Amino acid sequence: MSVEGIPTTPPVAFRTFIDYQRSLPPTLHRKAPTESCNEEEKCHSSVNAEEQSQHTESSCATVISDERSQRHDSTASTLVVEDPDDRPYSTFSGFQKKNIIVMASVAAFLSPLSSQIYLPATQKIALEYGVSSTKVNLTMTVFIIMQGIVPSFVAAFADNFGRRPIYLVCFPIYIAANIGLALQRHYGALVALRCLQGIGSSAMATLSTAIVADMITSAERGTYMGFTQIGSILGPAIGPVLGGVISQYTDWHYIFWLLAGLACAIFVPLLILLPETCRRMVGDGSLPAPVSNQSMLQLFRGRQERRESAGIEQLSDEESKKEVITASSFEQERCCGRSLNPLASLTIMFDIETALLLFCNSFAFACFISVTTSIPSQFHRLYQVNEMQTSLIYIPLSLGTLISAATTGQLVNWNFKRYALKHGYPLTSNRQHNLDGFPVERARLEIAWPLMLIAAASLILYGWIMHLNISMAAPVVILFVFGYTNVAAYKTTGILLVDIHPGRAATVSAASNLIKSAFGAAASAAVVALIQVMGIGWTFTMLALVWVALSPCFVVLMCCGPRWRRERAEREAMRMERKSSQDLRKQHAGNSCTV
Repeated sequence: MSVEGIPTTPPVAFRTFIDYQRSLPPTLHRKAPTESCNEEEKCHSSVNAEEQSQHTESSCATVISDERSQRHDSTASTLVVEDPDDRPYSTFSGFQKKNIIVMASVAAFLSPLSSQIYLPATQKIALEYGVSSTKVNLTMTVFIIMQGIVPSFVAAFADNFGRRPIYLVCFPIYIAANIGLALQRHYGALVALRCLQGIGSSAMATLSTAIVADMITSAERGTYMGFTQIGSILGPAIGPVLGGVISQYTDWHYIFWLLAGLACAIFVPLLILLPETCRRMVGDGSLPAPVSNQSMLQLFRGRQERRESAGIEQLSDEESKKEVITASSFEQERCCGRSLNPLASLTIMFDIETALLLFCNSFAFACFISVTTSIPSQFHRLYQVNEMQTSLIYIPLSLGTLISAATTGQLVNWNFKRYALKHGYPLTSNRQHNLDGFPVERARLEIAWPLMLIAAASLILYGWIMHLNISMAAPVVILFVFGYTNVAAYKTTGILLVDIHPGRAATVSAASNLIKSAFGAAASAAVVALIQVMGIGWTFTMLALVWVALSPCFVVLMCCGPRWRRERAEREAMRMERKSSQDLRKQHAGNSCTV
């Protein structure tokens, strides 16, 4: 069909719209200007044949020409109909994807490392400042609170204007906070700078999840999420060991000098190499990113290419440049028209499916924080261990979490593929298909549910073994089991959260961080006091029983989740349609930039 009287929009810019709402009809895309002259001649002959007769059986039968623009310009645009499900989800190669995810994972490593590294030094800090263990745990609480609140404001910016600008702001804040923590000598300064440290490290875990969603399809997401989790899990694994060694043999302030140096070592390669992946900025990776979102390597290569191509003016090059300029300008205009909503991560929690997942996910995190926060004080009280020995107790727990990160992704992908074969869902490498009608909730939660129950049982067992003051080897072994099952359960539900909110990975991750941080902050602040009042056995039994009481939520999600997801997609489609109509009216009225 031909489009009369309406300016043709550069199709490249439509890719991000399709990625954001894949349930909309297929969009027209401009044919690449690099095709051979023979193909262009065939297409033009097809257009001439269409003017003479209403039907033709040529190889260019799918070509649609704008005849009106063809009268004014002999090099008229040629449009083709393309099914968005047939396009590659990402143009980044497998090697590029792995490199990008490794960089994001290493950056995410800093957030949990900062949280856990000075836990073995809490007894020394309490003695140096003359405060109680509860007050020292307050520095842990404020750090977690900042990690929950700040991503709620950062996520909307990251989803609309890219991932790189967030890194460029957060890393300098984090480095400065660590230098201040290394130099301070007062408890009040310690609390304030821990807040600033939490702000600087807050967005890194959120961005790593969003980067995976930018490049990886739902069918492959489990494995790559596992890669991303390794960085966030290595923090709790290595942090207490490093902190124990430093606080045992040197001044505990050197912990923060180590963090500052490590952050600088991570930030420099990221600044030079990490490309922009946000689909609203670069689509599937083929769109040129704005200058503010380009890595230093991309800026250098772009300048070199412009220098080499200076003075070479050919028709095909000119057409290609026009395509790039038009697409880029259109994309920038779309971005400028977007409004930032810092409360988006709050509004998303009013969706019932999302709320149930967030609540279950966050309670699992609270149980994990309760265990890790109480280890120094309880093992010191029961087994009289020093800082170095305390750090070694974290190794089995961390080893369990690492093995979980390496194996859970494969298990999640296996169950997804099993359901895909059962329901006839297409499985194509690097192709993201619509999940409407596919029971993705069941595919994910069948893995998470039994793991959650095992984790709750191990938590009860750990509490009573500690209460009875049995040999230290027994609780250490239970910590390994708890670390594996707990992390596997809440990371699987985290993958499901990204699956049911395509195009909003950073916002969803920020909402998850907000609720998890609230639960984690409450747990870290209250667990020692609860143990003193109730005893360690009853404290962890109470937590485990509440956790088990949440398990029916998984049944509700598996039964009602697909219907809730379909209703949410319909509401979102209506909202996007209204927004598109408003934008069109503004364009025709001349109140905004024309396409």
